[in-house]
Amino acid sequence: IALLESSIHHVAIPFMDYVMNKNIQQRIGNRHPYMAPHGCYKCKGKDQWVNISIGTDQQWESLCKVMDNRELMKTSLFSDALSRWHNQDKLNSIIEAWTLKYANKDIADLLQKANVPAGVLLNNQEIAESAHLKTRGFFEEIDRQYVGKHFYPGFVPRFSKTPGKIRKAAPCLGEDNYYIFGSLLGMTEKEIKGLENSGVIGTTSLM
Repeated sequence: IALLESSIHHVAIPFMDYVMNKNIQQRIGNRHPYMAPHGCYKCKGKDQWVNISIGTDQQWESLCKVMDNRELMKTSLFSDALSRWHNQDKLNSIIEAWTLKYANKDIADLLQKANVPAGVLLNNQEIAESAHLKTRGFFEEIDRQYVGKHFYPGFVPRFSKTPGKIRKAAPCLGEDNYYIFGSLLGMTEKEIKGLENSGVIGTTSLM
């Protein structure tokens, strides 16, 4: 599979922007081409962050109410989406002054309940211990030779009639040689042994 060809659809908007407008997009970090506020805001504690994304006036009003800062809605600098986008530096400073007072999970919960898109940034430990992912059954326990039982990421698609499931652990070095070369490629045991003797395949590393 070609790596580049399999990932172009993930950058569809910048790609079409060039095709249609000959515009080469520049880096904008966590910002959005037309939505504001839109970014990652520091919260209370060490290296704690929350993502907030405002796409409508209704979401903006809800954010102001959750922040208990209704005066922002009356400020001409932030009166509409375009004004908020042009003044997002000042707006981001105001929002982060608020987020710094609270834990990221508390802010995300408050905003989600108010129908404002928001979510916490998780480190690897928090992802592994995520109650949401565990409830979804995303992690599957697999017993693998040499390393024992561990939890591994499962299938992302969730289909009611054809649920995906990990059938077996990833093979160790050379574990499936005889199945691949013999059953699938039709090679004889002598031919496979020949590959082993010449060092083309094997079950131990030469390094």
